[in-house]
Amino acid sequence: PATAPANVARATLAGAVAGGAAGFWRNHGLCLPLAAWLAGLAAAWWGLALPGGPASWLGLAGAAAAAWWWWWLRPAGRARATYPVPLDHLFQGLLTLLGTVPRLVLLLALTMGPPLGPVQLLALLTLVTWPEPARLVRAQMLRVRELPFVEAARVAGVPAGRVWYRHALPHACRPLLATAPLSLARLIGLESTLAFLGIGRAPDIPSWGSLLSTLQQEPGAWWILISAGGALFLSLRALQQLAWQLARP
Repeated sequence: PATAPANVARATLAGAVAGGAAGFWRNHGLCLPLAAWLAGLAAAWWGLALPGGPASWLGLAGAAAAAWWWWWLRPAGRARATYPVPLDHLFQGLLTLLGTVPRLVLLLALTMGPPLGPVQLLALLTLVTWPEPARLVRAQMLRVRELPFVEAARVAGVPAGRVWYRHALPHACRPLLATAPLSLARLIGLESTLAFLGIGRAPDIPSWGSLLSTLQQEPGAWWILISAGGALFLSLRALQQLAWQLARP
């Protein structure tokens, strides 16, 4: 539970950026040259491949092709052609893919194997918790992008990126303040469930779930149930009450 606030912050930030970009630019608002497409694909390939393997050389080849395209064809004007990035389609497809598998089942599948360290556990929890803030920010961004102050900034010639992160994104992220306690409560519940099952983390890391799991060997240890279970229940209840108070007008 001690790492839960940090993970909520990471998941909220990732969801806000992804949902805000998808809602602001949609499918045709962001256009990139072919060199940027090649560089992005090469970087993604390099990140997924093991360094030094055959696949990593393909990533280097893609980066070299992007550099060649940009350096040799830009003077002729042929590299100025841009292609739209279907951000909203990619965003919706990724959310649909993650939504087809229940969150706990996905976590159990990803944590099967050797115990994970704190960094790996945070990364996995961020992976399964970022869709909620992303959906909320995207829905808000669809409304904010049509407001008069955003249109005025566009008419004034402000770059689209500056309009997005300086004007539209802060307004679209305001509802996250009310949902952050609920996200923290869900995350504490997931972490406690994994710790109770003894999956995904070292057994020497303290957790309410690991304390409750000792009841399987000591069913008569009622003090563990009262202390760890009571602390978990009161924490979740307090976060729920805080979310209700923040959501009140």
